[in-house]
Amino acid sequence: MFLSSTGSVQLIDAPTDEHLWAETYDEELSAANIFAIQSRLATAIAAALEAELSPGVEARIAAKPTDSLEAWDLELRGRYLMDQERSQVNKAVELDPGTPFLRSGVAYHYALAGRSDEARELLASPDAATWPLPEVGLIYAALGDIDRAYEYMYRAQKMQDHSLYYLPNDPAADPMRSDARWPALMAALRPET
Repeated sequence: MFLSSTGSVQLIDAPTDEHLWAETYDEELSAANIFAIQSRLATAIAAALEAELSPGVEARIAAKPTDSLEAWDLELRGRYLMDQERSQVNKAVELDPGTPFLRSGVAYHYALAGRSDEARELLASPDAATWPLPEVGLIYAALGDIDRAYEYMYRAQKMQDHSLYYLPNDPAADPMRSDARWPALMAALRPET
């Protein structure tokens, strides 16, 4: 798939409205060259700013994240949706800051987004002790701490926490499913007949 692209890129100093750099591009965009164009733009802008780039930054600029535009598009859309969802959860907390379940949702979204320090900071907060135990377990699962995740699930099971019963169908539990403890936890959740 090729897209023809003609466009102008400008760099302007916002406080002074001074024109610093501009370039016009007229070339075919494809999976083969879109990241090269992106790298060329980043390098040209850095040069216009007379910025010295470290070897690590230069390597990141030159790196091609994928050969598939569809995969890249899905990745960017996924990040956008996660940001939107996290924004919605934060708004919910603002509307009802006293609801523990909502604050656990913020920690869970931080964990999913790879913002583990922020997730762990919320887990260490005083109100985390009021969060539903299964939710805390799912946060730890999203952080990759499967042992802690099971610790919270077992505590919830011992307390007969009714919120555990959604766990078998909850995609948030996926990181726990490959663990040898999963079948026993699922068996413990089945109602006795």
